Amino acid sequence: MTRGWTEIHTGVALCFVLAAITGLLGGFESGVMRIAVLGVAVVCVAAALCFDGFAGLAIGLASATAVVALKRYAGVWNREQFVLAAALTVCFLVLGWAAGLTGRRVREALRRQESARPEVRPVFGSLGLLAEDRARSRLEDEIARARTHRRSLGVLMIHVHITDPDLDEAAQQAVLRAVARLVESLLRDTDVPFGVAPDEFGAILPETDSTRGWSVVGPIIDAAGRSTFTDRLSGQRRSVADCAEVCAGLAFLPEDTVDGRIVDAAALIEEARAAHRAPVMA
Repeated sequence: MTRGWTEIHTGVALCFVLAAITGLLGGFESGVMRIAVLGVAVVCVAAALCFDGFAGLAIGLASATAVVALKRYAGVWNREQFVLAAALTVCFLVLGWAAGLTGRRVREALRRQESARPEVRPVFGSLGLLAEDRARSRLEDEIARARTHRRSLGVLMIHVHITDPDLDEAAQQAVLRAVARLVESLLRDTDVPFGVAPDEFGAILPETDSTRGWSVVGPIIDAAGRSTFTDRLSGQRRSVADCAEVCAGLAFLPEDTVDGRIVDAAALIEEARAAHRAPVMA
C-alpha cells in the first residue's frame, strides 16, 4: 500500500483549520458565549463525523442557528453582533460539511481495508505471501505505474525442486517453508512476495532493472544453499541444498510492445518462469 497525503488528510487538516478559526471568532464573544461557541463547535464536529457531507452541512446550519438563539437568549444580540454571527455561521457550515465528508471517507477506507483482508491472507503456510490472483492485480497496477513514470520493473520467480526421494511429506513442506521464509525476509521493503504453487514463489520488484534484479536474487540463492530445516523423521537438522534445487528466473518490463503485443502481468510472470531454463541453482 502506498503511503502519503490523501483526501482524508486534507479533510482532517481542513477541520482543524476551521475549528481554530471558529475558536478564534468565539474569543470575540463575551462572557458565557465564549464557552458556548466552543461547545457547539465540538458537538457539530462530533455529530457530523457520523454522517456525510450533506448531513454535515445541515448540522453546521443547525449549530449556527443554535449560537444565534443562545445570543438572543443571553441578551447579547445587537447590530454590532451581526458580522460576527455571519462569520460564525459560515464557519459552522463549512466545518460541518468538512467533518461529514471526512467521516464518510474514513468509514469507506475502513470498509475497503476490511474487505481486502481475506484476499491478502498468507498462502501455502508462509508468513506473508500474497495469493496469485491478488499478486497479478498488484502487478498490473505496478506495470501501469512503471509505464506512466517511465521506470523499470522486474518479476522474480523461484522454483523449488525436491531432489531427495526419501523425504516424507512433512519434510518436503519444511523445505518449501524454509525457502518461502527466505524469499519473504531477504526481499527489499518495496518488493512484493507472492505464492503461485507450494513449490513456486514469486516477487514483484518495483524500480528494478536487470543489474539490480540479480543483486536481489543472489542473496536469496546464497542463503537457500546455507539454510537448514528440521527433518522430523530422522530428528536432525538438514541442509536445504542437500535435498532440493532452488531455481530462479527474472523478467523485466520492456517497452510498451514486444513483437506487436502488449506485455501484461501474465506475460511477465510466464517470461520469468521461462527463465528457469537457464536457472541459478542452490
